[in-house]
Amino acid sequence: MIKWNISSLVYLAALSTLVFLSACAPNQTMTKEERAALGEIVGKAENGNSAAQFEIAEKYDYAQGVKQNYEKAAYWYLEAANKNHGEAQCRIANRYHDGVGIQKSRALAYRWSYLCRNNSSASTRARELAYIHLTTTVSIPLLSMEKIQSIEKEANEWKKQF
Repeated sequence: MIKWNISSLVYLAALSTLVFLSACAPNQTMTKEERAALGEIVGKAENGNSAAQFEIAEKYDYAQGVKQNYEKAAYWYLEAANKNHGEAQCRIANRYHDGVGIQKSRALAYRWSYLCRNNSSASTRARELAYIHLTTTVSIPLLSMEKIQSIEKEANEWKKQF
């Protein structure tokens, strides 16, 4: 088992923040304050803050101060979704459905759409889109009823931890 001391953890956090900040697009200049704010968000995201994880995902998704990177966006959306962040659940469902930044999976697209649809923290619009996604493009034509029931059962069990 690896034992971490405080200085190692601080070094690791600083290194990961520098790696993230070095991904800034060369044509976008950031002020010292913007870099500091971004570093703070990265730190929060790495410590498990789902709102910060979602914010970092959006930055990669829409090239806001960093180079656009769909794989990193999907990674951070999934991290936030796994912490029951409703909007992230909707976004990762779409990623799994379309295969953008992550391997396409109809079953995972359905799972995250189902969770988003039933997550009161997601916006009404996101939940409505998840419902449309569930009933038209994902579930009915592409997954068997047995598979849908299995996914819903697993998702309902997963939700109990929150």
